[in-house]
Amino acid sequence: MDKFKNKYFGYIEGVIYIILIIVIIFASITGPILIKLLPLVFVLGLVGRIVFNRPVITSIFGFLVSICTIYIIGTYSFEYNLMYSLFCFICILMGEVEGMYLIRLLNKKRNNIEKSNFKNITAIIVLALAGIFLNNYFNGNIYTYLKYKHKIENYISSNYPNSNNFKISEGKFVFTKYKYYSFNVKNIDDNDNTTYKFAVYLDDNIIDGYENSRLSLNSAQLKNEFSDEIDLSKYTDFEFDIKYNDLKNNITVYITKSVDKISSDQLNNFAEDVNNILENISIFNKFSNISKINICIEDAEIKLDAEIYSSNFYDKKYYINSLETEYIDE
Repeated sequence: MDKFKNKYFGYIEGVIYIILIIVIIFASITGPILIKLLPLVFVLGLVGRIVFNRPVITSIFGFLVSICTIYIIGTYSFEYNLMYSLFCFICILMGEVEGMYLIRLLNKKRNNIEKSNFKNITAIIVLALAGIFLNNYFNGNIYTYLKYKHKIENYISSNYPNSNNFKISEGKFVFTKYKYYSFNVKNIDDNDNTTYKFAVYLDDNIIDGYENSRLSLNSAQLKNEFSDEIDLSKYTDFEFDIKYNDLKNNITVYITKSVDKISSDQLNNFAEDVNNILENISIFNKFSNISKINICIEDAEIKLDAEIYSSNFYDKKYYINSLETEYIDE
C-alpha cells in the first residue's frame, strides 16, 4: 500500500513539476515585462534540484518547452528561438548546480566546516551573479527598464503638445545585435485605437512609431499631390521620390540618375539637370516646405549621393563639389 501511495504521489509530483516548468518558461517568454525581468528560469532550476530533486531533466525539458513556445508564437526568427532557448537551458542548469551547492552547505556539519562553507558559499554567490547577469542580458533589468521608459515619457512630452493623450501600455526588452526596449504606445485621440511601437536603444537613440506611421500616410498623400501637379516624364533616366522628414511638414525630394559611366562631364550635366528639375517643381504648392534634396548619380560600379539643403539650391558648383568628394572617397 505504501509503495502504491509513493508511486501515486510521485506521478502527481511529476505532473505538478511539468506544469511548473511550462508556466515558468511561458511566462518568461510571453509574460509582462515586470515578470520577465525576474530571473525565473534560474529559480526554476534551483527549485527543480532542491524541491523535486530532478537535475538535468529540468534543463532539457525547459529547453524543449522554450523552443516549442517560441515556435508556436511565430513572431521570432529561428536564430532568436535557438538563442533564447539556450539561455533557458543554461540558466536552469546553473540554478540546478546552485541548488546542489546549497544542499551541500546546509548538510555540512562535520569536519572542515569553514573550508567547506567557504567553497560552497563562493560557488553559490558566483552562480547567483551569473544567473542574474544572463537574465539581464536576455530580458533586461528593472533599473534600465524604468530608465528607458522614463526617456520615452520625456520624449513624448517634449515632442507632442498633446502628450497627455499618449499612454504607454507595455514594454519588452529585445536582446538582438542592437539591444533596445520596445514600448506599445496609444494615442487616445485616435479613433482607430492604433498601437504604435516606440523603441529606445541602449545608446539613447529613439524610434518614434507614431511619427513613422503618420509620415508614411502623409508621404503617400504627398506623392499623389506631387505626381498630379508636376510632370517630369521627359527625364527618362531619372527616378524621383518625395517624402516628409517629420511631422512639421519638412520635405525631402530624391533625385536619382543612372548613367553608363560616371565622369566629370556626366557630373556637370547632372548638376544642370538638377537645376532644371528644381525649376520645374518650383510651381509645386508645397515647394516652400522642401528643406533638402537628395541627389544621386550611379553607374554599374559606383553610386554617388549628396544631401543639398535649401540654402544651396541652384548652386551647381556646390552639387558637383559634394558629389566629387564622394567620388574621391570611393
